[in-house]
Amino acid sequence: DIQETTFPATTYATVRQTVKFADMHTFFSNAYGQIATAAANRMDTTKPAAAIYYNWDTENMQSDLAAAFAVNGSDDINGLSTVSIPSSPAYMLRYTGGYSGSEAAHMAINEHLAKNGKEMQMVVEQYVVNAHTEPDSNKWVTDIYYIIK
Repeated sequence: DIQETTFPATTYATVRQTVKFADMHTFFSNAYGQIATAAANRMDTTKPAAAIYYNWDTENMQSDLAAAFAVNGSDDINGLSTVSIPSSPAYMLRYTGGYSGSEAAHMAINEHLAKNGKEMQMVVEQYVVNAHTEPDSNKWVTDIYYIIK
């Protein structure tokens, strides 16, 4: 069920890097720890952890991406970068299950974009229920937003 929605204006503390697909788990584990430590006093704990995808390169098996936590304020934090995403039109799909199975959800949104003549600016995944709160990956919930140009 792909919904047309508005992604709410959000400022994130981020660690951004081009990462090989095989190294994503390690990258996210390290980056989220780094952000949580550096931005602890500014984190918006009402919002879930997120990832921002700027590019998904299947030819080179890598992605330009950022691990992200929502924060209050837009000043850079102890070596981290802040990214402010304005209120933006988006398509959103709520995916339930382990991360390795989310490819079909992304393909469905890409097809929806093409069918409606829209172009993606970036993808934001918000990890509503994740490994830190639920050990059973079948119960993980990810809100996938394709922010539209």
